Amino acid sequence: MEIDAAVRASSDGRLRTKYDNAVYVVQRAFALYPFEEIAFSFNGGKDSTVLLHLIRAGYYLHKTSCGDEAQINTVQNCPLRTIYFETPCAFPEINSFTYETVST
Repeated sequence: MEIDAAVRASSDGRLRTKYDNAVYVVQRAFALYPFEEIAFSFNGGKDSTVLLHLIRAGYYLHKTSCGDEAQINTVQNCPLRTIYFETPCAFPEINSFTYETVST
């Protein structure tokens, strides 16, 4: 997973610590709850986008630690339930980015 490799290669110890703590929380959620009961609210903003990448990394690390080899190859397709609330006052660029992210 590209984000995990990039953070681990970083010389910034504070970044690695924060990343490790964040993905640990995600991994614990996947370990404690059935996958079908977890959802993510995505609004296309910066914070939400960072969280999306952390969730993908946590999913990858969870599947890797479980030894689920069949899922590791398709981990980019993290099939997490995602919720998006449309609002008429959102910037067109946010809507465009959100729909592009969903299709990816």
